[in-house]
Amino acid sequence: MKAYSHDLRERVAAACAESGAKIYQVAARFSVSLSFTDKLLRRQRTSGSVAELPRHPGPAPRLDAAGDQRLLACLRAQPDATLAEIGQALVAAGGPSLQRTAVWQAVERLGWGRKKSVHAAERDTKRVVALRRLFVEAIQEEDVAHFVFVDETSTNLTYCRLTRRTLIRLNGPSASSKSGCAPRKYVPAMRSKKPCWPPPHG
Repeated sequence: MKAYSHDLRERVAAACAESGAKIYQVAARFSVSLSFTDKLLRRQRTSGSVAELPRHPGPAPRLDAAGDQRLLACLRAQPDATLAEIGQALVAAGGPSLQRTAVWQAVERLGWGRKKSVHAAERDTKRVVALRRLFVEAIQEEDVAHFVFVDETSTNLTYCRLTRRTLIRLNGPSASSKSGCAPRKYVPAMRSKKPCWPPPHG
């Protein structure tokens, strides 16, 4: 949370010093909390200053430059690894042992996020490519309002990792756009009330 300005602190303290001033009235007047006003006056009485207290920096990162390079190597070697697996790989590479939260913070600090990376392996076969081309050509003159979406396949991919980590750029595509594949990803079938293309054979 951003600290209040020194000017506001001085004005709050001056308003509280006025004859007959009430702390809760001053707090409401300057839109500050009652606890802030009380702490400000207590600090003024004990130290004679209303300046902001010095900020204490958080703990230093557990990974130095060499540790960051080890972590990057682990991420590139297995982009779909869980945080626990990344931590284990980091230790195996000679890095420190980190809790999962520390691993996540280090990964985020290096700019690596998650993206969908898996598609159905059948999509790349010659048969499916040809059928998709025929389908696209056949529905050019069809009224899409007549289409009915039917769920015909439902294969459980619980044990298949569908995302991976990759370096995310703020402007432009990610550093790695390659994706893997898995058998039988859920794909809804699309049909028309009247046949518009030959059904697949075999």
